[in-house]
Amino acid sequence: MWKRILLLGLMFVVVTASGVDASFSRIKDLAMLDGQSTEPLLGYGLVVGLNGTGDGQSSAYTVASLTSMLERLGVTVDQTQIKLKNVAAVLITSELSPFGARQPPGREGVVLG
Repeated sequence: MWKRILLLGLMFVVVTASGVDASFSRIKDLAMLDGQSTEPLLGYGLVVGLNGTGDGQSSAYTVASLTSMLERLGVTVDQTQIKLKNVAAVLITSELSPFGARQPPGREGVVLG
């Protein structure tokens, strides 16, 4: 019995003397539940009005994307007639934190490609 008391007293002295920070951390900030993970987000789109700095005719993906978008809007166009000097295709990736919780400032990671 006295060994346990001595051991607890010694542990108390070591912990308090070592300058351990007295702040508390939430378990959810330190651990991850099984099955809890971030969800990747992916977005693809077209940026227009780039004043001559677009993808140009060499980008087949941009031509196909613009043609498809116009057809969905009811406009039929010939892909050979499209000039893309003011249009660029963009890809945006990010990760959604578990349960859709917002990350602290500076932790959002959006990548434009």
